Amino acid sequence: MKLIFEKDELIRAVNPAMGSVSNKSTIPAIEGILFTPKGLNECEIATYDLEKAFKTSIPCEIVISDENDGAFVLNANKVNQIIKTLPDGQITIEINEKLVTKIYSGKSEFELHAIDGKDFPDLPELAVNTGFTISQPILAKMIRDNQFAIATNDPRVALNGLYFTIKGTCITIVSCDTFRLAIRKQICEVGNLSGSESELQLTFIIPGKTITELMRLIDSKDEESTVKLIVGRKHVLFAFDDFMFLSRLIESEYIEYERTIPKENRTFVKIHRESFIHSLERASLVTEDRVMGQAKSAVRLNFEENLVIITTKSITGRVYDEVVTESEGENLQIGFNCRYLLDALRSTDVDYLKLSMSSPLMSMVIEPDQPDENEKFLYMVTPVRMKD
Repeated sequence: MKLIFEKDELIRAVNPAMGSVSNKSTIPAIEGILFTPKGLNECEIATYDLEKAFKTSIPCEIVISDENDGAFVLNANKVNQIIKTLPDGQITIEINEKLVTKIYSGKSEFELHAIDGKDFPDLPELAVNTGFTISQPILAKMIRDNQFAIATNDPRVALNGLYFTIKGTCITIVSCDTFRLAIRKQICEVGNLSGSESELQLTFIIPGKTITELMRLIDSKDEESTVKLIVGRKHVLFAFDDFMFLSRLIESEYIEYERTIPKENRTFVKIHRESFIHSLERASLVTEDRVMGQAKSAVRLNFEENLVIITTKSITGRVYDEVVTESEGENLQIGFNCRYLLDALRSTDVDYLKLSMSSPLMSMVIEPDQPDENEKFLYMVTPVRMKD
């Protein structure tokens, strides 16, 4: 059997498929790409690392012979490297009954040993009527603004993912890594795949590793583009126009995050977002310094009447800066990991922020100064204990 592809088409299919390839496994097939002929002019390409899966179909010319006309698996890393180095134009993949595979274009030719497609694990099947559709740019923005606070290798497995709650047309996304909490709420057009008139209600947790791959696949610019999220008990499927991406879900209860948000704050500050970010970026030139193994230093914020004084010092130097504010309540001095605070501020998208605090040991709450009923966010950053 021969499969003749256009190089550009093959690369466009293989590149995103690489995100669902296993690098270390006792199952050789999941380290590869499954090629499945469909008729005489289409080939299905799939990868599956038992946690994530990718599948798409691309046009190609298929010449069937008596030698081998079934699905086969080729090592993904080798195929990816080979097709990128072959000359432009058509690429032919030819396989015989012994699964010896030739990949060639022009005068260049490679030979690999394939694995029978029957050894490739079956992808999970989900009921297509349990889920919803959403705008790709809206989903991308919500994820991007919360992604920084997803934990990595936390013993509380739920924190290693992004928590979704869908109630009717309201989508809430939450992430927390102990040091930071990020909450985004969006009222938007949500299509119920079940066709039922009853309010859609779903909750699920998508692993952080899946989120990283998903963000490479979502079209964040085309306002007309949508994606279907088909949600099962253990998996979620993202169905795009010309490919699908599947992931296992984290099967755990999420923390009761709302109980961690301080309710009795006594210091309230209105501050210009860009000015605050620029000041902290200047401070980070000192706080991020590491000399002779010295731990990174914190940034100290001294909130006074209509002013925040930003200071920090390390073995390499010190910084002093001021930002004008509008404040209510008690003066307060509080310290933060500068990078953690910057991550939260950079994920906001309004001109002015409202900062709420109660004490040097309680988390700062960051919200928009002028809330939008259709789009809300709340970030919380845990302070560090400052040395005098």
